Amino acid sequence: MNKNEPIEPERPAVSGAVTGSANPGWVYDVLIAECGAAVGDRNAFVQEMQSDTPTREWRFQGRLGFGGKYWPLEKRVSCYREDETPERRAMMDRCNEVLRGGDSPNY
Repeated sequence: MNKNEPIEPERPAVSGAVTGSANPGWVYDVLIAECGAAVGDRNAFVQEMQSDTPTREWRFQGRLGFGGKYWPLEKRVSCYREDETPERRAMMDRCNEVLRGGDSPNY
């Protein structure tokens, strides 16, 4: 290492979390279908996930309420604990199952 080079902490590769069969467009289609994410935000999501430094969380809200988020590193969704209902828990479980599967032809 050159002593004149800046030292930066290592950052996990977030973009790798949504490549292959779980590409950003597919992921957002799942969020739309399973959790009611806004269709109009799809392009912004795809651009963000394909950027050099994508966010570590994406607030999409939808039927999960204001705290409805997608976590790219974990490939999962969540909502605020205080907003969780049995219906929302089932919705998150289903969505997370699909996201972990990675290539369902239904989306």
